[in-house]
Amino acid sequence: MNFATQVFHISDIKKIILKYAQPARIVIYEYDYYSKFADILKKVSKNDIIYLCTNNQLGCKEFVVKIDENNNKYTELIWSAEDDSDEIMSIDENENDEQRF
Repeated sequence: MNFATQVFHISDIKKIILKYAQPARIVIYEYDYYSKFADILKKVSKNDIIYLCTNNQLGCKEFVVKIDENNNKYTELIWSAEDDSDEIMSIDENENDEQRF
């Protein structure tokens, strides 16, 4: 057993390290989504971020990995390109016609 493994066997130290650790960022492409998503979900940790890059720019999404009360991993949508485009469209609708170019 190496020293890093020994540290993670001490639960209090493990909690402190994981509290300050940066989440991993994983990029998955649309053509790999259905074949690799389940494998990726097994490997990632809580609060890791999965970015789904689709062929359609408005289909891009960003998920955060969460764990439920039964210790099952699931993803929660935190960003969508559609959300940004809707926001931009609403800004355009609220502007005066005189200000448009």
